[in-house]
Amino acid sequence: MRSRAAAQLLSGKGFKDVYTLNGGINAWEGNTSESPAEMGMMLLRGDETPEEIILLAYGMENELGNYYSVMSGKTDDTEAARLFSMLSEIEEKHKEKLFKLYLDLDKMVTDRDAFEAKIESGTMEGGFTTEEFTEKNS
Repeated sequence: MRSRAAAQLLSGKGFKDVYTLNGGINAWEGNTSESPAEMGMMLLRGDETPEEIILLAYGMENELGNYYSVMSGKTDDTEAARLFSMLSEIEEKHKEKLFKLYLDLDKMVTDRDAFEAKIESGTMEGGFTTEEFTEKNS
């Protein structure tokens, strides 16, 4: 979905030859992965600024990290709980990279609180909230 979002953004900026690989890198290697093409796209207009895309991505990473945290507390399987905790920590690293990238673009923001105050999305990749995704995949 990230590459599709990037392709839509580039198309909205006037680029003519923009491609996205359905199924991502797994499809490239001969494996397939399918989901509805429009899944999660309701969050994008197509004319977002780089700063807006970073804010949206950060919100999605945050929500996905929340999902992993919730799941780590819902399982009695120690190995699964450890995996969910590890995935949550990875999302924190993604958020840190996005925050640093944002600081390079918006010199008016100097601290994490000011940055996070700009986050509007309460959805993770695919357009689901933590609660919706947990219920759908319980």
